[in-house]
Amino acid sequence: MARSAPAPHSPSSLARLLETEARLETLLTETRERAEAMISEAERLAKAGAAALETELAEAAALAEGSRSADCAERLAALSHESELALGRLRGIGPERISELAGWVSEQVLNEALPGEVP
Repeated sequence: MARSAPAPHSPSSLARLLETEARLETLLTETRERAEAMISEAERLAKAGAAALETELAEAAALAEGSRSADCAERLAALSHESELALGRLRGIGPERISELAGWVSEQVLNEALPGEVP
């Protein structure tokens, strides 16, 4: 039996296998490059998001501190005003009222100090 000669333009199985392997290698390289680009973009976006959150947190903290400071200053001013009013009322007490109050205090102390007496 005579061997038939292979078709003049028909590639061998090995040649087809090598060609398929080369195409797969190219596809794998392209896929790796796309994956690396996607990972880099995701990392960049994550860093940008973290930076934005840090900025937002710093702004919120500054706003809260300003609000707290303003609230403290307002409360301090109110207390100072109340103290000034109370001091004015104390200074406005005349000598007659002071004598009257001193007598009342003395009476309270003496009544409590004497044994056996019921107030």
